[in-house]
Order: sequence, then structure tokens, then C-alpha cells
Amino acid sequence: MLSGCGDQDNNAFNCLKASMATLEIMQYFNPSLKTELIVDASPVSLGAILTQVTAEGGTNIVVYASHSLMDCESHYMTTSCRFKCVPQILGLFKCL
Repeated sequence: MLSGCGDQDNNAFNCLKASMATLEIMQYFNPSLKTELIVDASPVSLGAILTQVTAEGGTNIVVYASHSLMDCESHYMTTSCRFKCVPQILGLFKCL
């Protein structure tokens, strides 16, 4: 539930979350496809998406990941957080 939002906003958010986890959006990892890691950071969290480029030039989403920063980490510059998150996120993805 999103704080400060009404039922309509929460319903839309939950619908978006559910649609992002469907097989129409997400695909299984294919070792023969080019793989890309997209990372982003904010003052409070890190996020990443592991994608693969299809033979037709489209994009398959394989997995999403996020990590809330500890208080001491929240003082880093956002660019530093992006670099910091790559090893952490790869650690989450190593089971692929």
C-alpha cells in the first residue's frame, strides 16, 4: 500500500506490479542472447533490471532487483551508488 494515496492510486499501483511479473513482460534467462544490466540509484535506494536483447531487436526483462540503502550509505553521491550497486545486484543475479 502506498502511503498518502487513495484506493484508486493503490489499485493502479498493484495492477502495474502484477502486470510487470507476467510472462508477456518477463522471460527466462537465455544464455545465447546479449545481456544488459540497467542500474539506477536514488538517495535512499538502488535498483536494477537484467534484460536481454532478442534476435528481432526487442527487449526481454529477466529480473528486477532493488535494495534500500543503510543510513551510512545514503550519504554517497548518486553516481557512486550506481557503481556500488553493480556488484551487489550481480550477487543477487548469480543464481541465473
